[in-house]
Amino acid sequence: MEIELGYLAKLTGGKVENVSEKIQVKGFSSDSRKIVKNNMFVALKGQKTDGHLYVAQALKNGAAAVLCEKKIDGPIVLVPDCIKAIGVLASAKITLSGAKVIGVTGSVGKTTTKEAVRSVFSTGFKVTASEGNMNTEIGMPLTILNADSEADYFVLEMGARKKHDIKNLCSIAKPDIAIITRIAPVHLEIFGSLDSIADSKFEIIENLRENGKAFVNGDDEEITKRIDEYGAKIQYFGVRHQKVTNIRRGKTKTNFIAENIEFCVRSPGESGLYAALAALKTGLFCGLEAREISRGISEMKLPPNRLDVFRSRGITVIDDSYNSSPVALESAMKYVANFFDGRKLAVIGDMKELGKESPFFHEKAGSYAVKLGFSEIIAVGEYSGFILKGAKENSSKSVICREADDWRQALQTLIDDVREGDVVLIKGSRAMELDNIADTLKSGGRNV
Repeated sequence: MEIELGYLAKLTGGKVENVSEKIQVKGFSSDSRKIVKNNMFVALKGQKTDGHLYVAQALKNGAAAVLCEKKIDGPIVLVPDCIKAIGVLASAKITLSGAKVIGVTGSVGKTTTKEAVRSVFSTGFKVTASEGNMNTEIGMPLTILNADSEADYFVLEMGARKKHDIKNLCSIAKPDIAIITRIAPVHLEIFGSLDSIADSKFEIIENLRENGKAFVNGDDEEITKRIDEYGAKIQYFGVRHQKVTNIRRGKTKTNFIAENIEFCVRSPGESGLYAALAALKTGLFCGLEAREISRGISEMKLPPNRLDVFRSRGITVIDDSYNSSPVALESAMKYVANFFDGRKLAVIGDMKELGKESPFFHEKAGSYAVKLGFSEIIAVGEYSGFILKGAKENSSKSVICREADDWRQALQTLIDDVREGDVVLIKGSRAMELDNIADTLKSGGRNV
């Protein structure tokens, strides 16, 4: 998005200082290290740092101006609130572009579904989609602002950490189409119950544009039990509702038949199947042919650290370290149990933000791992004791239980215990940084 500073200031209620209002900026970033020539640096204040401290570095890297909340030396647009300002700018770009917006939300599977929809719609349209998990009040507007102005569709992931987060994101993006993947116990510490989580996700339907349409997972009971409230706005996707047959799961892909056509999604898990079905339903609604959609799904690229299978010096590693929740962890463990031979080890990190239910879900995870035949569990973090308690109390045979404070200790424990032919699952919440274990093993590993 190329915009004059004067117009930018007018939209955001800001004031241009130390630079001409005619100067144009192209591209926005809140990371001074990623600034390129003529970008605008957004000086955000966070819990750990303040973007205003990095203005000099941003200008040195080529920033044409800085969006900021306090007066500083250099070319600036001074605004009351940087986060609100980038939201206003993103909303203006959406309106001016005339592009359609597809919003994707849900407790699990958002990013995979977003990638499936991106891939499918790219067969017939110009598409911009959120990168990674840019699904917040900061990430989503920056995605929009840096997008191709010629896009026909924006495919935007929408996350929620509290009530009304989705509503606020919708006020920026104004979705024409909504997709809800699943309702599951994620962020229970914040929302308190599954009903509150569902209320949050359903804000996307309540805030659709006029005549908007929502596609929701009809195989999810937490979704279907409240569907009567939304009437004609809703259409289902899912195995039952799309008459899906001949589902064949493998180590690296899932095949199925729908619309009398063979589909292949390069994801072995449940989230891949349902992401493909959501993309199929949405694509057909928007005028794409089933064969085009099949091609788009087959070309979908999975985001990193999601059931990424690789070999490292005689062992098989399944890196699912991107994030974790009770549903996602059980799904990953089931996948490993069903498709891999050999002694199985699980490196399980804390599942964050489960609140008072944390002990229950972590103990249940340990129990489930034993039930599925994992021979060793390396539990990492604050709730490691509950994971191992569940494993020990529900094991009818000897299971090796190890405890680690952080990823480094877990890695060393794994290196000490692993042997050729083993299968290792790595799974934990982002805060546990277990992707560092996967990266170390992928690069050859120490002594492995």
